[in-house]
Amino acid sequence: MSDDQGLFQLTVDDLYCKAKNDLESFLKNPNDDVLLNVLFSFNHLRDWIYPKGHEAYKNKIENQRTKEEKIHAQLHEDEDYKIVRELCNRIKHVNKKDSASETEVKHGLFAGIARAGDKLDNRNYLVDGQDLRSILERVFDLYKGYFGNE
Repeated sequence: MSDDQGLFQLTVDDLYCKAKNDLESFLKNPNDDVLLNVLFSFNHLRDWIYPKGHEAYKNKIENQRTKEEKIHAQLHEDEDYKIVRELCNRIKHVNKKDSASETEVKHGLFAGIARAGDKLDNRNYLVDGQDLRSILERVFDLYKGYFGNE
């Protein structure tokens, strides 16, 4: 990974560890505080991996892209990541009218959503009817592939 230092000498590896911890916390106990953390860390980790942005490599042939450019592009095109980015931007801008996704919170246990270990009063965050936990897990799998661990 990169030796570049981010905010307060934090590295991209530090943000990856934070994203992993945020996801584990959210999976164990979905709540608003952890929701904000996991969305921010998942959204911004992509830019910490490759800060130059999509414009810097969009005209490169794919097999000539760096590892960082490849994961940045993969996430750019990934439907689950697009949901994460949209939700993060909605937090930042508090603007639902430009949103493509419908969000809701359901309290309790529901068939097709409930997981082993969920509490009777579980908060279920749904995006277009999908459990946000599943969306986040799929995005994290892409990050895990890049960081090459676990």
